[in-house]
Amino acid sequence: MIVYRRTFLFALAAAGWDAGAVPLAQLPRHASVPGGIAVISLGGSRERPVAHQAQVPVLVVGNPSAWTALVGIPLAAPAGRATIQAQFDSGPLRTFDFEIRPKKYLTQQLRVAPGQVDLSPEDQARYK
Repeated sequence: MIVYRRTFLFALAAAGWDAGAVPLAQLPRHASVPGGIAVISLGGSRERPVAHQAQVPVLVVGNPSAWTALVGIPLAAPAGRATIQAQFDSGPLRTFDFEIRPKKYLTQQLRVAPGQVDLSPEDQARYK
């Protein structure tokens, strides 16, 4: 099973994971590239801010003196400006901008015999 960073961070946020005591040194490194994680400082607030990016919850960790948002960036995200919105103590939504830098990942091409990719009629019948 493949678990993507964005899915993992979303699952932690949805489960109400309390990361208030997690030292910043233990957080993922900021890598604002497709497939990476943006670490965004939100500032202080009495209560943990609620943050979203395009309707997707964002994990917020820290304490009342300094909250940090961890934003999982999908591999398909285009390079350029991105935003998250956070609500602090029932106040108005605040927007935080960050830049997604382009990243070129190494790729590998595999050549596979057609018989290994397409099922034969016998295998197709057995599958059904």
